Amino acid sequence: MVEELLNEEISLLDIVQYIKKNLWFIGLCVFFAGFIGVISALVVDKEIYKATSSVIMSKEAARIFYDDQYTKSDIDLYQQVGNTYIEIAESNAVIDGAIELLNHSDEMEKSYTRDELKKLVDADYLSGTLVIKLIATSEDEDEDVAAIANAYTESFIAVANTYLPVSALQVLTGEIGR
Repeated sequence: MVEELLNEEISLLDIVQYIKKNLWFIGLCVFFAGFIGVISALVVDKEIYKATSSVIMSKEAARIFYDDQYTKSDIDLYQQVGNTYIEIAESNAVIDGAIELLNHSDEMEKSYTRDELKKLVDADYLSGTLVIKLIATSEDEDEDVAAIANAYTESFIAVANTYLPVSALQVLTGEIGR
């Protein structure tokens, strides 16, 4: 019996008739899948506003006078302190400095607490480079992520130069996007 079923041929006409007979069910499945996709896109996909500032570790002006070239020891030193700079960027001193800058800015309508700002900012060291990315993100378009990123960057540079004056920190680039 199993061999007979395996050897039985199905014609293309039989398949087309089966599809025609169940076309309403196929259409219903496609409709519900599309409906679920649209609803999930509206509910789940939220725009995220993002501003990024890249800070590069470079030689201090006093050291450039004596030696224009970067040495391997300079590069090794900067790469070793990269993660330390991230810890400094995430510290309360930097967050509090950014809050103070934002509160004294005429651009900002809202004042932030330390916990609120910590949720909006992040720092990342690009391993193998001399670059630190400082990022401000928000799902709320009313948040001025560019002003937040600028204040965060300015505060980070000031605090890092106070606690760990190993290199001159300079803003390399800034980016705003969604």
